[in-house]
Amino acid sequence: MKKRELKFIAIIFISLIIFLDLVFMKILGNNFSNKSVCYDEITVYNYCKNSVHINFLDEKGIDKKLIKTYIDENRIPYVKGGSKILPSKANILIIGDSFVQADEIETSKRIAEQFNKNDLTAVNLGFSSWSPFQYNRLLKKNIYEKNATFLIFLMTNDFLPNYRYSTINFSEKETEHKKFFINKEKSQKSLIFKIKRFLKENSFIFSSISKIKKNILNQDVTSGNYLKITDNLDIGNSNDCSLINKYENKVSNLILDYIYFSKSEKCWSQKHKKSVDHAVNLINDINNLIFPTQKVYFILVPPGWSIRDENLEGKTLGYSKIDKNVTITQAGLSNYLKKKVKNFYDLEPVLIKLKEEYPESNSLYFSRDGHWTELTHGLIFKWLKEIL
Repeated sequence: MKKRELKFIAIIFISLIIFLDLVFMKILGNNFSNKSVCYDEITVYNYCKNSVHINFLDEKGIDKKLIKTYIDENRIPYVKGGSKILPSKANILIIGDSFVQADEIETSKRIAEQFNKNDLTAVNLGFSSWSPFQYNRLLKKNIYEKNATFLIFLMTNDFLPNYRYSTINFSEKETEHKKFFINKEKSQKSLIFKIKRFLKENSFIFSSISKIKKNILNQDVTSGNYLKITDNLDIGNSNDCSLINKYENKVSNLILDYIYFSKSEKCWSQKHKKSVDHAVNLINDINNLIFPTQKVYFILVPPGWSIRDENLEGKTLGYSKIDKNVTITQAGLSNYLKKKVKNFYDLEPVLIKLKEEYPESNSLYFSRDGHWTELTHGLIFKWLKEIL
């Protein structure tokens, strides 16, 4: 066979692969998340300006779908076709981590938009793994309405000494994090990055390879030979420190932190108390940053495994390995914060009570993802209206 004929066959073969690749992508759809993350001078990292943040929701029993969050020039999510609200003009500012970011549900269903539908001007200022480090920075330059109300959602991982993005660890490694996100933003502007992103979004083959690589990486990160947690760590045994000793060096350091904070402060190590107190100092400093006419509420969000029959898939996987029938309270941490922080609220008893009204499995938290469902955003909005 002549070279010309071989070349022709090769071109036909490659063209057929490209055609089939595009057809498969069109039929199956693009199920690849494309998160919007850029360097921010105030919070170190945040949404990119004028961008679209895409999250692929893959939960059992729920239709798989891409959730698109549209971001304006001030890095604030908005409903496409709706009005944009400046943080400086909002009456209510909802501040927090990924629970406030809520990229698992449509923007119009999130707490801020529910306030807006009730003629109260609200904005979401939230991003994955933000902590009191970011919340303090957001309020240091108080550009907000003189009568603004700040609803600051805290998460147990804000206080963990073994979580990379916890308040104490982020504070101590601020320079390192800045360099990382500055370099990340630079790389996103490169031609190679743009080509890769185009292929992820438009090529079935390339996006499939990317997913396989990501799954392998996740397996490597969470493949530790950890002991399964089979003991309930509830409010009733919060003064029993023996379970900490039982699981020490047998579960991941991260999940051990949650076990520590299920217990009263007398069970905590010096390392755990130092981590909590560092965050508490930044939280209390916020009270000194706001005007006398402004109000701030601090609300502790429990992880899904604190509530019966919630986050059933996610809590059994990776570093967690918690039995489906086990719950881990955050009462130890909550009781400590009640003594140290003004205007503090714990959502764990609120959600336990709501669970009685909605007893179905994973009604309040997504089974795998572990964040709040659309139902919970509506219920928390109603609860917030009551406390306000």
